[in-house]
This record gives sequence, C-alpha cells and structure tokens, in this order.
Amino acid sequence: MPYFLREEIINAEDELQDTLEERLGEDVYKSDYREAAMVVVQRRPELIAEMLREWGYDLADR
Repeated sequence: MPYFLREEIINAEDELQDTLEERLGEDVYKSDYREAAMVVVQRRPELIAEMLREWGYDLADR
C-alpha cells in the first residue's frame, strides 16, 4: 500500500531507525518499524488526533 510522506518525515527516519536499533541491539527493517508504528497508533488513536489537531484539524470545535 503506497503512501506519501513529507520530506522532513522521511529525513527523520534514519534517526528513528538508529534509535530503535540501539535500543533493541539489532538491525531493524524500515518496513517493520513502519508497521509497528501503525499498530501503536491503532491502539492509541488519541495520538493521531493530537497530531492532526497540530496540523489544523478540528479547529472549528475549539
């Protein structure tokens, strides 16, 4: 399933991957941490709502 990311998000992925590999003590595939991130936010939809509000969603209700 293709999806598009902003350039600053793509640029930050190397740092995220390095952090995860340091914490886990082994190599981590980009596809694996992206999928894990989807699982995390599916379990915590309030995190998505918070980010979307930062991007301007839900302004009418504030």
